[in-house]
Amino acid sequence: MSLPRKGTNMKTGLAFATAVAACALVSVSAVAPAAAQSKYDFDLSKLTPAQRDEMYCVYDGIDDKDALSVAIVYTDASNSDENVEAAQKILDAALSKCMTQYKWSGDDKDMAAQIGIAGVVNDVSVYLLDDAAKSLKVKPSDRVREVLDTLSDGDLDMILAGIEQADDAFEKKLTAALSAKGITGDDARESAFHLMTASVEAASTMHRWISRKAR
Repeated sequence: MSLPRKGTNMKTGLAFATAVAACALVSVSAVAPAAAQSKYDFDLSKLTPAQRDEMYCVYDGIDDKDALSVAIVYTDASNSDENVEAAQKILDAALSKCMTQYKWSGDDKDMAAQIGIAGVVNDVSVYLLDDAAKSLKVKPSDRVREVLDTLSDGDLDMILAGIEQADDAFEKKLTAALSAKGITGDDARESAFHLMTASVEAASTMHRWISRKAR
């Protein structure tokens, strides 16, 4: 299956770009006191266009036709060894091209890989969520963003650690918040959880990348 990522692309998708409370493509940290900055805030304006291309290199290097194969491995622990190996080859190929161009350190390589994986999971989750909750009059991914915007850093930390690892009360809190936005049913909720996790993982890693690379 080739994923039609146009319209779900992480660099323009609202659910990814505004993954944290009060955070848009340019974070409120750009105008708020430094002490108010969250580890999930990211200010893309601090990067030059060339630096943004570097940050997105692995993500951009994963073809649409391969996006689903990679995303499934990182969202479903029951994958076969064959699927895991295939996804790793896709990721390694994208990383190899980027390493040749940018000569990253180990930390930079790891962060770029995390951003690439989170971006692909974002794209696939938006696509699947839009299909599972297509009866909504607004984009379901916008509804997920609205839920994320209400969460504290502590809540985002729990999502980052893994929703499936959190206590039942936290999962019920997220489920209730999504239900209130019209996102119901197992398939829609699962895609929404994956989208939330990818959004938070990417925001956290992009915050660290920009802190390290900003001009």
